[in-house]
Amino acid sequence: MTAQISLQSVVAGTLDETAHFSSEQKAQRVSYIMQTPHMRQLFEAFFNTTFPYEQRTVGTNNDAAQSLAMQSFPFEKITIPSLIVHGTLDGDVPFADGVYAASHIPGAQHYWMVNEDHLGFWLSPDAAQTQQVVTTFFQQHASQK
Repeated sequence: MTAQISLQSVVAGTLDETAHFSSEQKAQRVSYIMQTPHMRQLFEAFFNTTFPYEQRTVGTNNDAAQSLAMQSFPFEKITIPSLIVHGTLDGDVPFADGVYAASHIPGAQHYWMVNEDHLGFWLSPDAAQTQQVVTTFFQQHASQK
């Protein structure tokens, strides 16, 4: 019982950091993850690759540096097919960043995960639908060079 309560607390805490969910949305997502065995296992796998956090410090610092560098990134020069997938309630990367990329990459397509967070691509009840959109995009452009 304690392990389940602890995992539930970790899921809730993670959503506090990765989502701009209402209390009701957060409670529904926590329940979904905890009550859906394959989602719970996936969350646990994510958690186990995240900690100990000290092992990720170099990568995190690189992400921060790259994020700063991308503020002046020439998106207009991207010439390959692009699909921007972004959750509208992402708590890690502002949704406006996805909108900006989609509007500045010539010919870019976008798929907005409405009412989804940073982890919605994997941990949402609608994850399979989003993953299918991405798979279809890749299949459509696989032979292009």
